[in-house]
Amino acid sequence: MKAGSAIRAVFAVAVGVTFQILAGTAARPASAPSDAGPAFPYRHVMVRDFRTVKDGKVINFNIGTAAHCPGTLAALKARWPGVKFSVWASAPLMPELARMMERRFPEVEIFVGDKVPKSDADLFLVSSGSGIAGGVRRSIAAWRAEKGAKAPVAAYAIGYGRGIKALTETFDFCFFRDRKALKSAEKDSAAPEIHGFAPDAVFDFDAADDAGAEALLAEHGLERGKFVCAILGNRFTPWWDFMGGKPDAARKAAAMVGAILADPAKAAAKCREVRKAIDAAEIEATAKIVKKEK
Repeated sequence: MKAGSAIRAVFAVAVGVTFQILAGTAARPASAPSDAGPAFPYRHVMVRDFRTVKDGKVINFNIGTAAHCPGTLAALKARWPGVKFSVWASAPLMPELARMMERRFPEVEIFVGDKVPKSDADLFLVSSGSGIAGGVRRSIAAWRAEKGAKAPVAAYAIGYGRGIKALTETFDFCFFRDRKALKSAEKDSAAPEIHGFAPDAVFDFDAADDAGAEALLAEHGLERGKFVCAILGNRFTPWWDFMGGKPDAARKAAAMVGAILADPAKAAAKCREVRKAIDAAEIEATAKIVKKEK
């Protein structure tokens, strides 16, 4: 199975949380030595994320706001174990997110606010997500204004849409989170020389609150393997693969998901297949990254 098809297939298997649960030991350890790729050409990466703010705090708005930043860190720290990572957030994190980051990444310093962080970071990295939001664009402009017009900026596992071509074509590298975004960027000549496909970083999220989850199960009288967590597909999910313009396609897709989830062994096998494809795609992407001559 090709990496792109395999990753889209996971949406027909289960939502991200179920993927992690069913995959079990198939989920890649965060610091597996075998995952380390070629030497990374940057010493200190400033990851720009945590940008959904309400009442002065970064909130857990959806799976992306909670999982993209730690997923990006988990994916890249596994490939480049000697590189320092910091995070630039739009505001202080809400307590639950702050605890999550402290539990999983106690060594990662989190800077907050609009001003460029005072650090020796030599790469600004747009974290995995749907694209490049307005606040992040302003951060890039401020970064380059302070550190120089040619200061390295890049993006990992993002979507592609209108209005970002002027940025992405100037990046040191840019990896897109699905094949359609990649093809669109290439068609628009919006991709820098170093570019390609990299899986959405939510698939590398491994900062679950296991203790909190056990307490929640106990509070509601739930037993492992005897309940299902359903998330409504009311935003933008990859229907292009299985809608096909047919009125009954959505019902067929739902039946396919139900049939796979009814067989835990089959679901776990599919998740292991997807995990293998994700690892292969990440290795291929990160191996392309070399430092551009300025």
